[in-house]
Amino acid sequence: MATRYLLRFTYTNEALRSMINDPQDRRASFAKLAKKLGYSVGDAYYSITRSQALIIIEGPPEELGVLEFTVRESGGFEGIEIEQIVTNEEVIEIFGRAKSLSTEFAAPNQDEIDRILLDE
Repeated sequence: MATRYLLRFTYTNEALRSMINDPQDRRASFAKLAKKLGYSVGDAYYSITRSQALIIIEGPPEELGVLEFTVRESGGFEGIEIEQIVTNEEVIEIFGRAKSLSTEFAAPNQDEIDRILLDE
């Protein structure tokens, strides 16, 4: 199953100056690289308040490091953040599965919690 990710690219000041002086669609260039690694590129946005490009991709988690370091090597970004994202329907399923397994896992400090409750 393919996994969706939200990528946040924070541009360097030099990269921003270059893009202002020569505006162009960078999504196409990124999509070409992503496709080589097995990713499809979805929507792309730009956050004016954070000077970040936001891109949604879908594909295998195994190639995520290669994608990140290839983009970092360009030198045009101060930072790159990657978040796995799921749809509302998927998170409801995840919550249901977690609930069904919750009795299988005790908190690391459960003994201390039990002791405090017994002391009351």
